[in-house]
Amino acid sequence: MACTDITTCVCPTGYLMLNDDCVPLQECGCYMGHGQTGNETVLPEGEIYTSPSCDKICLCKNDYLTCNVSEGCDPNEDCEYWNGIPQCYGRQGNQYSDCSQVFTDGKEESGVYEVKPNNWTGPPFEVYCDMSNGGGWTVIQRRMDDAQDFNLYWSDYKEGFGNL
Repeated sequence: MACTDITTCVCPTGYLMLNDDCVPLQECGCYMGHGQTGNETVLPEGEIYTSPSCDKICLCKNDYLTCNVSEGCDPNEDCEYWNGIPQCYGRQGNQYSDCSQVFTDGKEESGVYEVKPNNWTGPPFEVYCDMSNGGGWTVIQRRMDDAQDFNLYWSDYKEGFGNL
């Protein structure tokens, strides 16, 4: 089904957009059918997949999964499903992947902590972690007073603004 001369196109269940066409999931990226959740999933180009047994790390490259059997999750990591795809999740050495890891490690005071999310290829960065109400919340934006205007450009959000 071609999607031309319209501003929005919605593909039927089991299909995704590829340029102007709705194509079957099996033809999009690295197709993974019927995982733990029973759903069909497409791993996008460049994304990493961990086998459910945590003994393989695979990369979606040119629409194929390339796996390295000798590499699995680090002993400090757990295999957990994220959007239907198993991934290594947890601390790598002393590095936290998110605020929930900080909280799990016993740090119960809200404040600024350094994290490096899973599959993030850049350097670690600082985030504000809210440890109230069950703890481990990564704060994306928070209004302290009316001094900060949140009506900004994407580049401002991408680079960061305000005071952690």
